[in-house]
Amino acid sequence: MGKEAPARREHTAFMVAANELVSLPIKEEGLWAFAETIIPMPITAPGLVITERVAENVKKARKSLMDIFDSKTIPIGIRNTAYGLLEAGIEYFDHIRPYRSKETYFTRNLMTVSAQKTELNKVVREVAAQYATAV
Repeated sequence: MGKEAPARREHTAFMVAANELVSLPIKEEGLWAFAETIIPMPITAPGLVITERVAENVKKARKSLMDIFDSKTIPIGIRNTAYGLLEAGIEYFDHIRPYRSKETYFTRNLMTVSAQKTELNKVVREVAAQYATAV
């Protein structure tokens, strides 16, 4: 038999990672910590404050992310797991986060790799390390 095909190898690696993440239950406060991490409040220079409008936009974005956990998008069996965090983050960055036009939505989802999505696995693992519950 020949070498394993790259796609099969990547699928196998994904399944190993997914099974690991789904085995890590996350406390409810971990869901909020995840939302605050991937949708941070803007950092300002000393003496500067963000506007109430910006703060409200961040709060609304975090609420939109939290709503994903209660939607049909994230199956109940993975909802409060590290894998659920990953799925919710992907759903938020791909489909919920506001976009300016159909073209920017298309480009963001199919033509580019976003920095936020690239960092998701790392963030999920950091949150899981802090908020995972005992199995």
